[in-house]
Amino acid sequence: MLLMPDHLHAMLTFPHDRPMKRVIRNFKSFIARNTNVVWQSGFFDHRLRSQEHQNETWHYIMSNPVRQNLCPPEHDWEYVWKPQ
Repeated sequence: MLLMPDHLHAMLTFPHDRPMKRVIRNFKSFIARNTNVVWQSGFFDHRLRSQEHQNETWHYIMSNPVRQNLCPPEHDWEYVWKPQ
């Protein structure tokens, strides 16, 4: 997950028995209650169908702060959470 000043990028998996829309709604509700973040309505989803596509998407996400001139290419953006 990568937090930008005005949006969030995340690569997520969802349980088969819960609709993505409900999971995202619950996540946004939890964050809003605990941090006073005001979310835009809706979200944009994109299905990753191959490991290559997943790698390309991860690279795109991680390059986002550099493209937005928030940090130089040789530095890591500090607002990244990588699961272990």
